[in-house]
Amino acid sequence: EAQTHVLAASSSHFSLLLPIAPMFRFRHHNRRDVVEEVLTPHDKYLGTKLLTARVLRHDGGQFSDDYNCNNLLTNNSLVYCSDKQKNVNIVFLLEGPVDVISHVDVRAPTAGFTAPVQDGVVFVCSENPRIEDFAEYDDYRRADYDALIAEREREGGLKETDPAAFFTVDKATRKTSEPLRVPRCGRFVLVKLIRAEPVDASNIDVQFVGFKGYTKPHGFPSEGLC
Repeated sequence: EAQTHVLAASSSHFSLLLPIAPMFRFRHHNRRDVVEEVLTPHDKYLGTKLLTARVLRHDGGQFSDDYNCNNLLTNNSLVYCSDKQKNVNIVFLLEGPVDVISHVDVRAPTAGFTAPVQDGVVFVCSENPRIEDFAEYDDYRRADYDALIAEREREGGLKETDPAAFFTVDKATRKTSEPLRVPRCGRFVLVKLIRAEPVDASNIDVQFVGFKGYTKPHGFPSEGLC
């Protein structure tokens, strides 16, 4: 939630009123700006690119029109603020050729917001997913994900319906670039924003969600779950 307040004079003291919509001057970013800020020199050396995505739907609501879900597609001052406390599901569609997804990049606002995103889980799907099918992962934790990975390794490998990654945003930098356990191919990505910091926050604030990877060339050999 945006953390902007106004002070009002009352006889001999000031009183703190309820939050009002902030009057930010947003810095314009085009796609080239975003690519330059998200991709590391190592990414560029490997030929990794920022994949083009759009939001298909979500179930998190929004604090106001100024904080809508499309804000998280660009890495700038714009922020998505849900009106749901936890387990916000966002379905993305990757546009263009079939892509191999190698990382998910998540960034939370560094100041001025009360509920920066902390944990989330990522699914890559070949078909348009139904959000209700992923309810079992509500309130999922890193320990749950690690236990699933250990179980799958004993069984011989991950299944397509298993989570592709679990991310935790660094509390100091407010960002993470989380590698998928194995590369995944798919046009649809469901990101479940599980909780904010602090855990009792009333909503979830996220500045950017992006996907890094590469386009799968014709005749590309099988890798991971592609």
